[in-house]
Amino acid sequence: MHPAHRLRWSAFGFVAMLLAACGTSPSAAPSLAMSLAPLSTNPPVSSASPSLVPLPAASLPPPSATITFGGGVTGVAKGIQVNCESPALSGLIITLFGATNRKGVSTTVTIATGSVAVTLDSGSGATFAARTFTGIGVSAFDATKGGQIDSPLTEVVTSSNPGTVPAVTSIKGNVDCGNEVPGSSTLTLAGSAQPGVTISGPIDPIRVDCNPNAKPASVHAVGVIKVGPTPALIVFQATANGFTAYIVATVTTLQHFYTTTDPKSATISPAGAHVSGSAAESGTTNTLTVSGDLVCGVINP
Repeated sequence: MHPAHRLRWSAFGFVAMLLAACGTSPSAAPSLAMSLAPLSTNPPVSSASPSLVPLPAASLPPPSATITFGGGVTGVAKGIQVNCESPALSGLIITLFGATNRKGVSTTVTIATGSVAVTLDSGSGATFAARTFTGIGVSAFDATKGGQIDSPLTEVVTSSNPGTVPAVTSIKGNVDCGNEVPGSSTLTLAGSAQPGVTISGPIDPIRVDCNPNAKPASVHAVGVIKVGPTPALIVFQATANGFTAYIVATVTTLQHFYTTTDPKSATISPAGAHVSGSAAESGTTNTLTVSGDLVCGVINP
């Protein structure tokens, strides 16, 4: 598992988590310094900039989760991040990120229909270590609302160095998505991948997370795109300096990373981002043209 797993939404740790949920090795993720609904055949119409910011439902509380473990870690510290309606190739999932009550140990919990995966990790770079445990005790799961977890856990052998990361034997808790909103997109993509394979269509489903306090302000999205006939995960980031698109490898398609530093290709606003431009993949002739809007979700409001 790549050391970037310790990063959160703003980088590719989230991709590593999704890869685990989809049964794909995250080892294909590129080293960077900086995570299924049917695809529409009709390209959406975009405006000059996003014009509507989604608002949380006033009658619902903020998203929350209560998690306890059995074993070397017993719980998750306050401030757990709840990500509902997270796109994965297997469908929409819920992910939880947070520090545990064991010093220096963080966790990623992935919840889907009939399955839960817990990854504990510590360190970074050469000292990065992680262990993953899975179970099937999930009930009342709805990626838009939440779910209940009560499950024994079994360790899964991965390529990660386990180091001194403790083991967990069980997990119990509940998740309430509250007033979280995943955001939306009218982006359309068209481009080239490996020889004879094209990238096309909207990103659907998608989750959009805006970070106006970053330097520069950024808009991140994770979703599903078609690479040829094959659905693949895509991580998209737009800033005032341009945009990047990372397409995760699948069993039959390669990973691709496109970037442009053209400041005219992306416009950031409080509501999201307007994108219109082309990016290139280094060392290849592959290009990716993107146009449309990303509208911020209400994430952990």
